[in-house]
Amino acid sequence: MKDTVENALNALLFLVINPLFFAGIFLAYRLGQTRVLNEKSNFNTRFQSSTFEMRHLLVGVLIGLLLSVLTGIGGVTVPLGFIYLLVLITELGYLIFKYKGLSPAYLIGLTLVAGFFISTFWKEDQFFFGMLHGNIDYFFVVLVILLGLMLFVEGHMIFWYAHRHASPSLSVSKRGRKIGKQIIKRVWLLPVLIFIPVGDVRETVQWEFLYTWQDTSWVPIFFPFLIGINFEVLSRTTKEACHKIGRRIFILAVLVTLVGIASYFETKLVLVAAALAICGRMWIAFVAQKSELQELPIYTTQDGQATIIGVVPGSVAANMKLTISDQISSINGIAIHSQDDLVSAVQSSTDTIKVVTANSYGEKRAGHFKWREGQSKYLGLFVADYEKRRSRQASDEYEG
Repeated sequence: MKDTVENALNALLFLVINPLFFAGIFLAYRLGQTRVLNEKSNFNTRFQSSTFEMRHLLVGVLIGLLLSVLTGIGGVTVPLGFIYLLVLITELGYLIFKYKGLSPAYLIGLTLVAGFFISTFWKEDQFFFGMLHGNIDYFFVVLVILLGLMLFVEGHMIFWYAHRHASPSLSVSKRGRKIGKQIIKRVWLLPVLIFIPVGDVRETVQWEFLYTWQDTSWVPIFFPFLIGINFEVLSRTTKEACHKIGRRIFILAVLVTLVGIASYFETKLVLVAAALAICGRMWIAFVAQKSELQELPIYTTQDGQATIIGVVPGSVAANMKLTISDQISSINGIAIHSQDDLVSAVQSSTDTIKVVTANSYGEKRAGHFKWREGQSKYLGLFVADYEKRRSRQASDEYEG
């Protein structure tokens, strides 16, 4: 029992000394800070605290630990050189493409391609192949299967979590029309258990713990995989957009995994799997963004009715369960066509406020709230034509 605990602690030590671990924490912190600045610049308020993205990292950590059960049972093995290569490609992927570059398809896919050519021209390189005694081709098959698993995880994270609490923003269409949009920008850190083969390296490097099987020693470590997404939603709800992207990534994961299984019989299929993952993920991103730009935006005034683009958590609007992308038909019987109508209707309400909204299917619902004595009349929602008040008095009138 004592040895098991020590081994687990040592595996975690490899996690915290990995630069990607600190990079993931820093990116989540920076993401929260820039989001709050953008929201305050547009709306004079924030919708989530600056630590929201930091807390969101825990979701990735839990998913990573669950995935570690599979990788631990399956004995997923990655040569030491590939670890360094993956770290390098991850850093370059963020520096060049920001959060869009943090997809397992790109990171693990490019690592596979680079590793394949290294194995072709420097097959005896002990740094990359960890002083192995076995067949190098086996490790490529394992890496492709790992790529398929990580694509499943990426699809899962986007499908279930990415659409929650998207950040509203404002922009101007090509025709000069003010429109709203939802910005989905996330980063997840997944600590996944993998094994590094070290062979007879014990004579030159004093590892604290080793597992030996078939004359080869293995070191268990937790590797911090980073997954990111950066996507702007204009023409549908965030849930619909993320579900569509997530389903396509699931399909891509299945195809990559199947090719990975086939690569056990023909090693060159590793390149096919990597190319499929990279090109497939690029196609998914391209099609999603193209459809957003081609279809009519929904976060704007439609049929003379203002559209909700943001609801402040814990506010009156949140308690009334008003939904982003719904149109405001009326407040206390007053038709709402703009932000000024919204402010006027809220401020003129007496004891009770009644908000009637309609969703994209035309279904209407009404929400009621009774103001408490002395309570500031602050509804806590924003519409597509919101304009930041220049004066503090005007801002206070709207913000409450």
